[in-house]
Amino acid sequence: MTYAAAFYANLGNYKSFGDTKFVPNLPKESFKKIVWASAAYGKDSTTIEKIWNACGDNMYSLEPVQKQMGLGDKGISTYFSGNCTLEDAELAQKFLNEKKISPYNTRLFKTIGDDEKPMYEVRLAASDSAGEGAPFGDFKFDGINFKVTQGDYGYLMSKAAENLNKAKEFAANENQSKMIDGYIESFTTGSIDAHKEGSRNWIKDKGPIVEK
Repeated sequence: MTYAAAFYANLGNYKSFGDTKFVPNLPKESFKKIVWASAAYGKDSTTIEKIWNACGDNMYSLEPVQKQMGLGDKGISTYFSGNCTLEDAELAQKFLNEKKISPYNTRLFKTIGDDEKPMYEVRLAASDSAGEGAPFGDFKFDGINFKVTQGDYGYLMSKAAENLNKAKEFAANENQSKMIDGYIESFTTGSIDAHKEGSRNWIKDKGPIVEK
């Protein structure tokens, strides 16, 4: 229970403040027995076993590179591919600044081309995946190839937008309705400006029942 609470509170198994990893305070086999006794396992044991096999060892691993968030051999990150260094991150940030792209909902993937030069793909989280118009496409920056694509985590973004649209039916006022519209647009297109606009309407909604 403590591990599950910490996981959900930090949106993962690394502390949101401090970026260090935490692991369950019981042996791996004991944790496995709890999972195997769950209703989820009884309903779909094949899927649960697949998930366990994919993450069980990593969940308990305290290898130096997995003990904290970081880049390259300094730690682990889901925002950058494993071969990205601090220098790659700094270069990508300069590129994003020039293109006026917020990094908040992006991931960076680095590959090495036939010419042995790095190539970078910036993936924006969105349910749309067409990637048409600005800021998407192929670019040269400081002699390096960059590609900006749309549709990262598309399935999850689609479900979020779908359920926000359902929630809109229960909006108590115009501010709440506009807030949800902004978030739907953000999760659909990847626009951080739309998310900010949704948040502006959120702070206008004084004393909503759910926050009293």
